[in-house]
Amino acid sequence: MPDTTAVWLKGGPESLNGRRTTRPGTDKITIPRCGGYEHFEPTGRHEDGLPVYQWSYRTRIAG
Repeated sequence: MPDTTAVWLKGGPESLNGRRTTRPGTDKITIPRCGGYEHFEPTGRHEDGLPVYQWSYRTRIAG
């Protein structure tokens, strides 16, 4: 099994949208950004053969 796989991120901050890599079998993607985390969830759709993850919410880093 490969270490990473390509996915599409959609609907989040513009700088995060587009093709990204993640670990295979990832249910949700969480990306640290500007003192918080952007959360993406799978949509079940595919574009160009890659799974699409849709932005769902943002959380702040506790501190």
